[in-house]
Amino acid sequence: MTDIKKENVVIKKQQPGASTTKLSKTKDVAPLMKKINERPNLGLIGGMFLYTSSFQLEQEGERRETFRGCPTTSHNPFVEIFWDPFAKHMVLVGKDTRETFKVFPKLTTAGHYLINKDKATGSKVPYQQERLMVTEFNEHYLSNIDEIDQLVSSLAVNKDFDWRKFLTV
Repeated sequence: MTDIKKENVVIKKQQPGASTTKLSKTKDVAPLMKKINERPNLGLIGGMFLYTSSFQLEQEGERRETFRGCPTTSHNPFVEIFWDPFAKHMVLVGKDTRETFKVFPKLTTAGHYLINKDKATGSKVPYQQERLMVTEFNEHYLSNIDEIDQLVSSLAVNKDFDWRKFLTV
């Protein structure tokens, strides 16, 4: 086995043909747990700074006031959180990414849409489209008000921010 020491933790790496991997901690975790318990709203994932923002749907153009949260530490599993006032749910944008296909308009070298000249296809879209693989963040949605209250209350760094007023609008 090969020993690797990092921050007073010894990790035994398994050699080919070995049956088990052993991990032995030489560091006492009590001071770390004490720090976590002193700041229970941050825990291991860090907190979110809440602020007032606006949300606009592209189609209607109507704009409504909402709130958003940005992470205060790099340990937070979310890129951002926000309340969608139109759909009435909380959106949590995670750091994990996934590969997915999306349809985009085909563009010329000048950046203009390629016009769909083939009228026989019966397409309702006036421009050509192409399917591309894109990397996007995972999104999670919460619609239960009690769960939203519990999550935001535990993550919020600025406890005096009145985010509940946006849920009733």
